Amino acid sequence: GPIMLKYAKEARVPVCVHLDHGSDYEFVMRAVKVGFPSIMYDCSALPFEENVEKVAQFVKFAHAAGITVEAELGIMVSTDEDTHDDDPEKRVLTNEDIREFFTEPAEAKEFAERTKCDALAVCFGTMHGIYAEPPVLDIDRVKELREAIPDETRIVMHGASGVEFDQVQNAITAGCSKVNYYSYMAKATTKFVADKVAETDGKIAYHELQEAAYEFMKGYAKDVIKAFKNGEYFMSGVNLAEVLLDEMVILDCEPFKDKENMFDVMTAKFEEAGFVSDAKAYKDALEYRESLGPTYMGNFVAIPHGKCKEVLKPGI
Repeated sequence: GPIMLKYAKEARVPVCVHLDHGSDYEFVMRAVKVGFPSIMYDCSALPFEENVEKVAQFVKFAHAAGITVEAELGIMVSTDEDTHDDDPEKRVLTNEDIREFFTEPAEAKEFAERTKCDALAVCFGTMHGIYAEPPVLDIDRVKELREAIPDETRIVMHGASGVEFDQVQNAITAGCSKVNYYSYMAKATTKFVADKVAETDGKIAYHELQEAAYEFMKGYAKDVIKAFKNGEYFMSGVNLAEVLLDEMVILDCEPFKDKENMFDVMTAKFEEAGFVSDAKAYKDALEYRESLGPTYMGNFVAIPHGKCKEVLKPGI
């Protein structure tokens, strides 16, 4: 925990260290003591009223400490390759089986309003682990959930790995703000390592194998992040090095002598690349970020894909 927090604070991009599926209260409190800024207090295995009561109590405490809270409503089922569920009958499910676990919008609305949680994990076609058949997301259900749940509570999609990117992008457009992605990336990396060992007849050194696996997973993660940005691309202020637009545009903007110099350089570089820029919009966004205080690492603004003249919102 402390090591992850250290590197997150030193990162040049906005990073949130989050505890996922914390179901044991004592374990969750360890994350609080370490300094995690975001915690999932998962009481979804409990009856609805007990889930509401426990999450609501934790939210009051967490918000007072400046911590955001994610909760889960209902059961997100799992496969054999995942450890979130101990019931083997819930581990090999078809899409029709998964539908039985879909979250009801009215229930989600009540849960969010009573608990005041910042994020809520819901089910609309995904599950943890490896899928028995290609998953099909119910995008209309996402829209219904987003309409029902208060804006202060963001919708979370668990089990996104294994789902076609276009489906996840549609879910993001429909209202998902947080996407959990891991199982298929981990499985692909395991295969990469096995293939690498076979290619070298087992002669590859451990440190070389470790480095190769790291680079493979990093590349995989970059592809996932790029897809899930869904047309919005984040660029930093002082630490700006590159911006993804219609093509990769490299902006060599370091060092900046001061903020005014930074805006001038950003404007010039964008114009050289053939894009229209608005330095004042960047400046306004950066000033807004600074007003939020030191909790946020770096100053970031979101840019519409292929356009630089309109700033959508400060990035988080």
